[in-house]
Amino acid sequence: PRGISAEDWGRKVHEVFALRDFSVKFDNDKKLLYRLDQYEEKIRIELEKALENFSKLAVYSILKDAAEQRKKIFSERALNGLLTSITPPILVQGRPDLLFNSTNEDWILVDYKAEEEPDVGSYRDRIHNRQIDAYAWLIEKTLGLKVEKAYLAYVHPYSCLLYTSDA
Repeated sequence: PRGISAEDWGRKVHEVFALRDFSVKFDNDKKLLYRLDQYEEKIRIELEKALENFSKLAVYSILKDAAEQRKKIFSERALNGLLTSITPPILVQGRPDLLFNSTNEDWILVDYKAEEEPDVGSYRDRIHNRQIDAYAWLIEKTLGLKVEKAYLAYVHPYSCLLYTSDA
């Protein structure tokens, strides 16, 4: 959106998505609505478009069902893991945007992207895919959970696209 840096926009998008209670309808999500009301109108409208874009994606209905069934949902959880298969070992750190239990054993990972979707195979596309692969590895190593599906959700107000990966 105009008048805001890409970094600031990304922070705002991640903040409101972290507040979103997916077990209730948008209009009933009091904490989220309270926070949105604190933004100037132009930014609030753009954030609402990003939230609406996410609600149009197939993964949203899976997440909504999981939330309504009170399945575990982790939002913005910091993880650290040591990659020891190389010398010297490397500390891998990350903060996956959303991880949720869709069935008894299936875990789904979602990484929100506040930008427009990059061209397939472009540098940004490859970076985003490696990032979500690293998150899936971190989740398995640190939490012992197997990520069955990983999604890159591009929620920019003027586009909406979802890339899926079997993790």
